[in-house]
Amino acid sequence: MAMENDDRRGGGDRPGKQEAGAMVVSPEPEAIAVRIDMAMLHCPICFLPLKPPIFQCNAGHLACSNCRGKIAGGRCHSCEGVGVGVVYARSRAMEAFVSSTKIQCPNEAHGCRNYVTYYAVDDHQRACPHAPCSCPEPGCGFAGSPPALLDHLTVGHSCHVDKVEYGKALCLRVPASERRRRRRLLVGEEDKRVFLLAMAAVGATNAVTLVRVGAGAETAAQYRCRMWANAPAAVAGAASGKADMVMVDMEVASSGVAVEEATFLAPSNSKLVCSAEAAMSIPSKRVSTEGVEEEISKRRKMTLRSFEKPGQEQQEAAVVAGRLDSEISVKMDSRVLECNICFEPLKSPIFQCDIGHVVCSTCLGKIGENCHMCCKTTGYSRCFALEQFIDAIKVACSNAKYGCDEFLPYYQKEKHENECIHAPCFCPVNGCSFRGSTGSLLDHLVTKHEWSPTNFEYNKPLKISMAQDRQFTLFVGEDLSMFLLSNILTDIGNALSIVCIGSHDSESSYSSKISVVDRVARDKGKFVFLMDPLVATSTLLGGVQLGKFFLLVPPELLDESTHELTINIRIDKISP
Repeated sequence: MAMENDDRRGGGDRPGKQEAGAMVVSPEPEAIAVRIDMAMLHCPICFLPLKPPIFQCNAGHLACSNCRGKIAGGRCHSCEGVGVGVVYARSRAMEAFVSSTKIQCPNEAHGCRNYVTYYAVDDHQRACPHAPCSCPEPGCGFAGSPPALLDHLTVGHSCHVDKVEYGKALCLRVPASERRRRRRLLVGEEDKRVFLLAMAAVGATNAVTLVRVGAGAETAAQYRCRMWANAPAAVAGAASGKADMVMVDMEVASSGVAVEEATFLAPSNSKLVCSAEAAMSIPSKRVSTEGVEEEISKRRKMTLRSFEKPGQEQQEAAVVAGRLDSEISVKMDSRVLECNICFEPLKSPIFQCDIGHVVCSTCLGKIGENCHMCCKTTGYSRCFALEQFIDAIKVACSNAKYGCDEFLPYYQKEKHENECIHAPCFCPVNGCSFRGSTGSLLDHLVTKHEWSPTNFEYNKPLKISMAQDRQFTLFVGEDLSMFLLSNILTDIGNALSIVCIGSHDSESSYSSKISVVDRVARDKGKFVFLMDPLVATSTLLGGVQLGKFFLLVPPELLDESTHELTINIRIDKISP
């Protein structure tokens, strides 16, 4: 077999190439992960993925361009009755929405890292160079990338591997009687491309074919192969100096299955000496995906053995049947979910100009008759279709890794996270970047910073001694709630305040009483007292702040011998 690799002609897979019209986009920094009902991304009439141009009726019911041309005038497929005055108009807002919706390539497990526009995912998957290839051995369900399949065939099925140099002939002896040796793996020395040479009996002859292992890597063939077989001299008549030979010149197609023979060489049934010569080149006319499928279907009668990807038809049927009640995870550009003027999340009611530029209801009342984008005098109308999409989109709480499993509309995300009980708490030590749940923060403070928490009982007083320069003292209640007593040293004394460490920034459920007495003259009434009716709750984001209530302890109450403060503290639970 002789092959030539002509990079100048563009042969082989090129990184970053746009395959079969698929819009392949790498993850962008502003992209966010969302959940959405799959039905929202499909035309409600034909159930195919929506793609520009998209049209909507006066009430916001959508139709793709194909279906719009088939709908009778004055009618809507969803509105009741004839719907007098129903007009389908271009919805550019919806077009921007669906064009920004991207899904991870289904071949992620096999190495594809691309995010693809949802309506182009089928085209991309058919052309994806990472599409898995199936093992041709009967009963084997292995599927993997071409290199993985090569390892599998050589190790798992003991297939023989021959190296082939492009531009040089390779002679092979393929026994017709030994089934295991009737398949030969060929690997290009230059680019490590994997080819499969297969032979099978067809009546009194043997059919030999060659395919490149690589599902969808190239729709049109990138190789040409010329194979011929010479009969042994004893059969052909060596004395005459003539030899019988059969030859075929064919394109080497890529295949996700190892033996999908459409063109083959058929010599007589005997032990053959096979050689093949092929020149790698780009065909003068590339064949489209539809053309290849049509050509394969025409040649199906010539196929020795055909394979389909396991469960492919069943999977497609399941997708169609489950579109209306299933959710998918996609990535979207967050900008299509925000008002173009105030950049706040969009929520109903939403309005659009005649061209399709979107504004929220708040901004609509502030702008004049001219559109803020196209600067044309226009009228604004409700965009009911986009409102339905905005309400259907669900995003995960940013605190998911800390235990929150809420999915909520994008416009409610900020409000929820400000009140989320799973919001992380931050380490109060300067320079420490730790964040986590209250339980993990307690473990962090004890193990990393070697703090010694003071356990206490609610509704009972507790006396402690604290060094004048000690910044923090940690208290842990019976319910494992944590309270942080902070001590800020000022020119006029020590400022003491207490805060409950927690993630819910709402009404507190604790009160506190703090007093500091003079250890020597306490019987003479030298003390200061603070009662905080509500103990603030904080995640300590931004560090420890001096609370609304704090106790200023004058220097006179400091024990000069130990430089300590004697503090009485009581924390009470407030009944709900």
